Amino acid sequence: MNDLLFGVSIEEIERITGENQKVIKKWKKGTKQIPEPARAMIFSGV
Repeated sequence: MNDLLFGVSIEEIERITGENQKVIKKWKKGTKQIPEPARAMIFSGV
C-alpha cells in the first residue's frame, strides 16, 4: 500500500481527483504510480 494514501478513502480520492476507483485502488495497492498532479491535489485537499 502506498503509505501516503493510508487513511484516505477511495471515495474521497475519487471526489478530489475525479479518477476512476479501479485506478485509485492500484495507487493504494502500489501497482500503479500516482501522477504528480493527482498527488498534489490529494494532499492540498482540493
